[in-house]
Amino acid sequence: MTTRAPMSGGGILLFETMKMKTRQTKWTVYPEGDENKLYSEHATYIEIVDESGGEFVEVTQSGKTVQINPEEWPEIWNTIGIAIKQIIENED
Repeated sequence: MTTRAPMSGGGILLFETMKMKTRQTKWTVYPEGDENKLYSEHATYIEIVDESGGEFVEVTQSGKTVQINPEEWPEIWNTIGIAIKQIIENED
């Protein structure tokens, strides 16, 4: 696509522009009512990261980060579910 931009001397500059896409790669999960939404000490940050070896997810909470590869996720998800279920069942 060619874009026209006026020049200060009265001419027109023509240049090629590339098509751009938008992709969300970072989320912040924080307690409702927390005033400092982006830098809350109670926030969890979830981000898609790629360090040239393929994409993975980073989960950061209280300054500690865990990296999760897509192929690891099903077993991690399942095991976390088991652990949470045991916690709920053992609460008195």
